[in-house]
Amino acid sequence: MAFEEDKKLSPRKKARLMVEDIDETMMVEDMEKTVEVKERTFVLCFPNVVVYKNVGDILMEFEKISLNLIRMRLVCATEKFLTQFFSMEGRNIFHDIPPADFCPWPFVAMVVEGDNAITEVHRLTSETERFPFRSPAIRAYSSVTVANVEEDCGLWFGIDSPNWIDEAKESNHLACAFPGGQLFGPVETVVKKLLEQHLLSYRYFKENDSSSSFYSNFYNDDLTFVLIRPLAIKKQYAGQLLSIIENMGFGFRGMDLVTESEVPTSDAWPVDAYGIALLVECFNPKVIQINKSCKDSRMLIDKNKGTVEICSDLISIGKPGDFRMIDRYFKCGTVSWVDSSSGASCGGLFLPTLSSLRF
Repeated sequence: MAFEEDKKLSPRKKARLMVEDIDETMMVEDMEKTVEVKERTFVLCFPNVVVYKNVGDILMEFEKISLNLIRMRLVCATEKFLTQFFSMEGRNIFHDIPPADFCPWPFVAMVVEGDNAITEVHRLTSETERFPFRSPAIRAYSSVTVANVEEDCGLWFGIDSPNWIDEAKESNHLACAFPGGQLFGPVETVVKKLLEQHLLSYRYFKENDSSSSFYSNFYNDDLTFVLIRPLAIKKQYAGQLLSIIENMGFGFRGMDLVTESEVPTSDAWPVDAYGIALLVECFNPKVIQINKSCKDSRMLIDKNKGTVEICSDLISIGKPGDFRMIDRYFKCGTVSWVDSSSGASCGGLFLPTLSSLRF
């Protein structure tokens, strides 16, 4: 064959790959460049995990088996969206609970990667007795096949429309409050429902001003921005830090895995990687001591004193009511709505996306 003759006439030169390091340069011969693709799987923590403050506990279980967190979001969903999800093959976990019952409460969706991620995570989420996955009810779902992973991620991490802000403004269902103070949607209807369900803080309620009541209910001094820095995720401290944070506050109002490129003006990033942005309601970090001078990126827990010393390159804690970080990390603001089917007031969260809010 002509190809074989060409090979004989022109012997192939040995491939040379330059591998550079800070201290030395190595020459590696006859080595082809390969890209290792790690297995990924989808995990959905149900509202009971969020309410009972066990999101960090579940993340720690993944870290124990060397799985890396690559996506995360706190999100509420409509009855239509949840009906679609639970009707998919293998997702009908709660046979006796109608999807509408979940509407007022937040879920946490995650994607983790690592060796045998699908099998290992499904083994954990299928635990019948061991905390934190069953105590006593089912607390999390995970995909069982590669095809399931793609379906679940496509549903819970769907890409927003490029003009979602305009769509939100025109919606008859969504009441939105943006960081700049703009309000859109059926605010009065939502405020009335929030009052009925005792989800509106009376400290910020104004009898004849629904707009001000709605905005102040979410943008107020009760809200604190916290960033679990990239180094904490790299060292697999994120689960423990998340557990500490959620147990020092009333609850999460926002949660998103973010990269530095999304917020280039932020001074909260020590390295070019990703971290977990959190909005915590009524956060009281009285036992946390931030050490800005330590050099070994450690976290020390003193059980006798009941204190936690954390290096500043692992975590960043803002001042209560500082809206600058909200503007940088949660540009879509807070979203609430009254579900047309169940009548439940939903949301009130700073969502990283509106993709799951389907009516």
